[in-house]
Amino acid sequence: MGLYAGGVVIGNTTSIPNAATSLDLIDTTKGLGLNLIAGDLGTTRNGLIWYDTVGNLFKGVQNGGVVNLLTGSGLTTNTIPRANSGALQDSYIQELTTNVGGTVGATRPYPVVSVQPTGTGAGLSGYLKWVDNGSNTGALFVYNPYTDGQGPGWYRVLTNQNTSFPVLSTSSPAIGMGLSTMTNSTSTAPTNLYTGEIRNLRVGSQLYGLGVYQGGAGFHYLKPFGGNQWEFSVNVNSYMRDWDWEIIGATANGGKGGGNNTLSNLSKIGNSTVKFRAMANTNSPYYYIEGVFKVNSSGAITSLVITQPSSNTTAFNVSITDTRIQFTGNAFSVAYVICEKVASIYGDLYQTVYENERYSADATVKYWVGDFALGSSTINTATQLDLQSSTKGLGLNLVVGLPAASGRKANILFDNSTTGSTSGSTLISDGTNWTKVYTTLTGSTGNVGKVTLVGGTATVNTTKVTANSIIQLTVQGGTLVNVGFQYISARVNGTSFTITSSNASDTCDVGWVIIEP
Repeated sequence: MGLYAGGVVIGNTTSIPNAATSLDLIDTTKGLGLNLIAGDLGTTRNGLIWYDTVGNLFKGVQNGGVVNLLTGSGLTTNTIPRANSGALQDSYIQELTTNVGGTVGATRPYPVVSVQPTGTGAGLSGYLKWVDNGSNTGALFVYNPYTDGQGPGWYRVLTNQNTSFPVLSTSSPAIGMGLSTMTNSTSTAPTNLYTGEIRNLRVGSQLYGLGVYQGGAGFHYLKPFGGNQWEFSVNVNSYMRDWDWEIIGATANGGKGGGNNTLSNLSKIGNSTVKFRAMANTNSPYYYIEGVFKVNSSGAITSLVITQPSSNTTAFNVSITDTRIQFTGNAFSVAYVICEKVASIYGDLYQTVYENERYSADATVKYWVGDFALGSSTINTATQLDLQSSTKGLGLNLVVGLPAASGRKANILFDNSTTGSTSGSTLISDGTNWTKVYTTLTGSTGNVGKVTLVGGTATVNTTKVTANSIIQLTVQGGTLVNVGFQYISARVNGTSFTITSSNASDTCDVGWVIIEP
């Protein structure tokens, strides 16, 4: 230790104390050991510092009071501190370390208040506040200082800026995205909107539509809501109407055409093609129809194709009447017709919705219009049904008990019965009778083969032989010294037949073929 006129040096007595210090600790291996105090010292002298062995904290006296050093005073767990007049205090930024939304941790970078924020000024730009009235309302607000359409002020995040929101109201509904409502006495679409702005348009006292403003393209209705659960419906005159509650048709025929109808708006760049389905659900049977129609830019229906007709067109049907789609029938009530739009496209793209797949007039048979290919996108010009595969074949119907052969000629099937003269055979109908389609099968289930006579006779085992079988025999070589005349001397249906020669010494090879008449 060295004592100097300017101060005291501890550690290296040859060093002169720093001019700015009264006590200079000079050592590279040791530190300053503060007094170890069990609790707090008095507060009579500002600047005292010590280590509290009870709270395990560095403490000192500041401005006449004891404060925690290094850790701040009165800080809350999981709250990021902020500097305030040289001291650390809680900030508004809090962190959660518990499970939040399926993941660990979350951060809240804004203060929580109980009333909607007020105050203006560019200095508030970008500030956030969470309003929580403590019972049923919570919302995040941000300050926007600019006059881009609505003016500076505090705006609720993710909410239309014109939406009225009673922050402290106990009758406030559940929190959602509030869209302002524009009320018109007529069905004229609004024009004083910004591109991309979504509004709830109320026309008169009952017509509602959620729409988006698309600049030069005007106002377009979106999906329906409210009491209308379907995109299409049917009015009291049996005409189809769109979700804007207007008849789909030309203006002259009572429709809302000329660009004011939703579908005619969609058709401004060309005809709009729409696929729909409708069901009369008053009483069983619930008649069902599917079809495709086209709407031009005037809102008129120009064509209608029924892809699945009603099973009873007298009871429930649909047709074009004066540019409108009208439902008719004697077994349905208009109030119980469910009519739904399935898909719509721009232009004359018929092939996307005018399927070759059709139904019969009674809606019981589904069929295909035009040629059909399986396994490839091309078809041979000489075929109507083209099966194109190098690894698979055509699987015929496996029938147990043959149907009547009368009716359809060239009907082909496989008799999958275990007994009978045609069992295990492929058959084709000539419109009157079934005829076997023969193949050259050999072995115990074959209908063709070769056998060598021994002592002028041989037995052939095959399941193909029947009482009516015609068996053809020919000499195929072998030993031809004692060749006689060969014939069928015996047969067991479904089991075997015996070949016998007129020369008991015959040992030639005999070929045989079974034909069923």
